[in-house]
Amino acid sequence: MKKSNVLILGVLFVSAFAFFAHAAQKAKSDDPKGSVVVTYDLFKIPTHGSNQVAIWVEDASGKFVQTLFATKFTGADGYLKRPASLKTWIEKSDWKNATKEEIDGISSATPAAGPQKVVWICKDKNGKSVPDGSYTICMEGNLRSGKMVYAKALIKIGKNGQKVNADLSYEPEDGKSEPLFENVSVEFVK
Repeated sequence: MKKSNVLILGVLFVSAFAFFAHAAQKAKSDDPKGSVVVTYDLFKIPTHGSNQVAIWVEDASGKFVQTLFATKFTGADGYLKRPASLKTWIEKSDWKNATKEEIDGISSATPAAGPQKVVWICKDKNGKSVPDGSYTICMEGNLRSGKMVYAKALIKIGKNGQKVNADLSYEPEDGKSEPLFENVSVEFVK
């Protein structure tokens, strides 16, 4: 009887060791390869239907990878009430099919005006590390009366210390007169 207890304990010990060794190896392989830091200056536009912002990542082919941030009004269900609100992000991300966890994980109240920072840990929306390569950080913002602002920055994952400034565009062009965000910078940090 004692030999069987020792045998059982030995099997349990070896099994536990193998389990934890496998879990440690898996955790190591899932570690992010670095992070992408997005910084920008946010302004407030004092009117209804503005101040909505979304930030997301696309791969080199333009395929949606991950949402990093969206203001809570639009991210929750505001896009149903105001279909023009962040329409590019809503379409690219297939947001109408987002889970409650996705919505809660990326949306928050509209931030206060001033410097902002959002970090992407180089994982896709399923939590898997993305391969090295080129990615586009995209931003979309609602200005007053259906006017929009967009920012895009191409960043390479895998190179340490790369920092780029985003290009801004407005729809229509006269939206420049009342900025929502400016000085968008994207940096990959190993």
